[in-house]
Order: sequence, then C-alpha cells, then structure tokens
Amino acid sequence: MAAVRQFVRQYFYTILLLTVAGGFVMLIGELILDDHVDGTQLVGMIAAVVGAILGVAALFLSSRQARDILAIAFVVLSVSGVIGVAEHADARSEEGGEAALSSPAATDGYQPVALRAQEQNERGGRRSVPPPLAPLSLSGLAFLGAVVLLATPEPRPTAAPARAPQARGAAPVTPATPATRKTPKSKR
Repeated sequence: MAAVRQFVRQYFYTILLLTVAGGFVMLIGELILDDHVDGTQLVGMIAAVVGAILGVAALFLSSRQARDILAIAFVVLSVSGVIGVAEHADARSEEGGEAALSSPAATDGYQPVALRAQEQNERGGRRSVPPPLAPLSLSGLAFLGAVVLLATPEPRPTAAPARAPQARGAAPVTPATPATRKTPKSKR
C-alpha cells in the first residue's frame, strides 16, 4: 500500500487531469448513447469534446502561463453547462405542466423506478423530457480542471552541480578542500 500511496503522491496532479479528461470522454459517450446530437443539443457534445481536448492538452503543458490560459478556458467552458440547465428547463416546460421543473409533491409524489422504466419503454424507449441538472456535470468537470491547473505546483528544476569550464585535454578541476589545499610558503 505504501508503494501505491507514493505513486499517487508523486503523480497526483497528473492523475487528477486524467480523471478530468476521462470524465469528459465518458460524458461524450453518454451524450452519444442518449442521441444528444440534434440542433442545439450539439452544444453539449461540442463542449464535452472541447473539455476532453483541454484535459489532454493540460497533461503536456508545463509553463505557468499555458496552465493559466487553460484554466481560464475551463472556466469559460463551465458556462455552457449552466446554459444547458436553462435549455433543459425550457424544454421541460414546453413538454407540459407535469414535466416542468417542479417539486415531486406537486406531481402526486415520487414515481417508483420500475414504473418510470415501464412508461419510458411504452413511449419508445427514450426519455420524453431532458434531465434538469445533467448539464451541470459538464460545469463540474470544467471547474475541477481549472482548480487542478491553478493548484499544480511549478516543476522543480534539477540543477547539476556547477563546474568550471575546462580547457581541451586539461585534467579535471576539482575544488580544493582544506586537507588537500596547498598553501604557498612564505619567503623570509
């Protein structure tokens, strides 16, 4: 377990960036499976693809300025999730009063999962209304990417010991220590 702990500590920020990129890839897969590819629905798909690209790009950029630019891009990308929540709310309200954003008590309580699945299959296997908060997954992943990039420490330079330049064919110069230092004899 100590080896795993050491590995995670050593590559912590890389693991987090891989998690962000992987989350966007999973979101792309979910959008494809839900057939979220028509008209304005493409905004979510495009935002998820951009997020995956930003997550992978963040793995290869090491300068502070580049990471800051990507962090800003992640924050801007998170706005698309908030816009998606508004779009989903509009779509739900267009479907009718019972499908609008409302409390479960207003629709005669909660509906059992099995009954919802049965009704969904009767309607052709697809959801009739979009889930209200699903776009916030995109916002959350984007904010996580921004936070990780802003928190990533600067890489530590590994400096080799400085050596004095040598003439061609000369013997290596070693620094003198008190035991090997020769002091000139004074002339009296």
